[in-house]
Amino acid sequence: MMILVLGGTSWLGDEVARVGLARGHEVTCLARGESGPAPSSATFVRADRAEETAHDQVCDRDWDGVVDVSWQPGFVRRAVAALVQRTRTWVYVSSCSVYAVHDTIGADESADLLPALQGDEATMAANGEAKVACERAIVDGVGRGRAVTDAATTAGLVCRPLEQTLADVLHREVTKCLGRDDRAGLSPQEERHLIAAARS
Repeated sequence: MMILVLGGTSWLGDEVARVGLARGHEVTCLARGESGPAPSSATFVRADRAEETAHDQVCDRDWDGVVDVSWQPGFVRRAVAALVQRTRTWVYVSSCSVYAVHDTIGADESADLLPALQGDEATMAANGEAKVACERAIVDGVGRGRAVTDAATTAGLVCRPLEQTLADVLHREVTKCLGRDDRAGLSPQEERHLIAAARS
C-alpha cells in the first residue's frame, strides 16, 4: 500500500511509519523534520503544516491511506481539504481527552464528548476540545465510511521507547541543574552525552 503519514519523525508517527515499512508498504512522511529524521526507508517530504501550501508535494498522487495524529484543527482541516479526493482511507489517532467525563466506570466510546474547539489553533489546555474538532473535520470531510476515528484509535497514553524517554528526563533535570531555560536546549555534544547515558 501507499501510506502517507502526516508527521512520521517522532513519537507515534515515527512508529507508524516503521511498522508500515516493516510490513512491506511504501511510506511517505510529511513533516518539518525538526523532531528527528524519518525512517531511512521512507520518503521524506519537508513541509510546515501551518502553511497553506503544506500538502502541495503530496496531493498529486493517490494514497491507500493517510495517518494523522495532529491535535491542531487547522492542520487537520487543511490536510482533509488537500487530500480527500486522493485517499481511500483516513486514520486519525484521537485521544481519551475528547470525553467530557473520565470517572465513569464502564464508559465506552459512546460517552459524551467535549464541545469541539471552534478555531484552528489550540493550546494544550484545550487539547480535548481540539481533538474533537479534528475528529469532526475528518468525518465531515472524508465521510464516516472512509474515516477511522473510533475507539481503535482513541489513545489513552502513548509512550516512546525507553531510551528516548530517559533522555528527555535527563535533559530536563540537567538543564534545571545548570539553571537554563529548558526550552533553550543543550549543545549537540551535551545531547550526545545524554543519549549515551540513557542507553547505558
